[in-house]
Amino acid sequence: MKRIITVLAAVLLVCLFATACSIGGTNNPAATPNMTLTALFDTSNNIPATVTPIYVVVTNTPGPTAIPTDTLVPTTPPTATAVPATAVPTATSVPYNPPPPTPVIMERYGALMKAGYISFAPVIDGSWSDWVNYTTQYPVTAIVYGRNHWTGADDLQASYAATWDYTYLYIGVKVHDDVYAQNATGANIYKGDSIEILLDKDLYGDYYTQYLSSDDYQLGISGGNPATGKSPEAYLWFPSGSATSESNISIALMQEAGTYHIEARIPWSDFGINPTNGLHLGFAVSVNDDDDITQNVQQTMASSAPYRSLVDPTTWGEIVLTK
Repeated sequence: MKRIITVLAAVLLVCLFATACSIGGTNNPAATPNMTLTALFDTSNNIPATVTPIYVVVTNTPGPTAIPTDTLVPTTPPTATAVPATAVPTATSVPYNPPPPTPVIMERYGALMKAGYISFAPVIDGSWSDWVNYTTQYPVTAIVYGRNHWTGADDLQASYAATWDYTYLYIGVKVHDDVYAQNATGANIYKGDSIEILLDKDLYGDYYTQYLSSDDYQLGISGGNPATGKSPEAYLWFPSGSATSESNISIALMQEAGTYHIEARIPWSDFGINPTNGLHLGFAVSVNDDDDITQNVQQTMASSAPYRSLVDPTTWGEIVLTK
């Protein structure tokens, strides 16, 4: 029995000695922390490439906080606070001065042109070659009506010149037109190949006025049609109370292949004008075109004023008599 107890005691001593060696001593290796925790908190750049960091999103939702008593919403309406009365200004206070209206200024859109003076009576034969060197020629090329019918310069394009003496205004127009068609008469001459003159004799008196008045004139000039025996004629449409055929205007037509020329001598008295050197007038020259010889219709209009509107004289342009 003693022998068995001795053996058991010896075994117990050996176990105690082995346990003591594994708990402490210089031969115990250092403890290695969990690799996931190391990656999560390490702020260096030495995280092993094989370790995927775990990103923790903190959703710190605060719990309800007690509302201070001084910010509680009252359950009863607050008592209104009296607003001190303010004295009403009397009539002697600084009066209200509304700003002045901004003026609307419309400039004349057409060109500024010149009509040169001549001291002799030219022959009215349609050529106007005897006086054209005394003045300047201007283009009549802006298509202001019927562009869908216009096929190019051979269809409709023109130029004009104007000159003057103390009795007459002289107009010469050269028109490129591949079909000459004029079978209309009287107030309808604009429905065939014809010339139209717009004139504002009180240019500075109503420079910005955008409607027709009694000093604005619309004069039509037709070269007639030698092929059908129709004579040249002129018709005054405006002023509307003075609409009439103008028999005292001398007109001549000259035709060539693809062109025609019209020359006209117009008395200044038809406009109620006493011409002087330096006189400025609202002015525009336009050409009506009809390419259908079977009917009277205004298909296209070309003008010296690119923004021409019959009822708005500010779009017409301007001419000055020079000497």
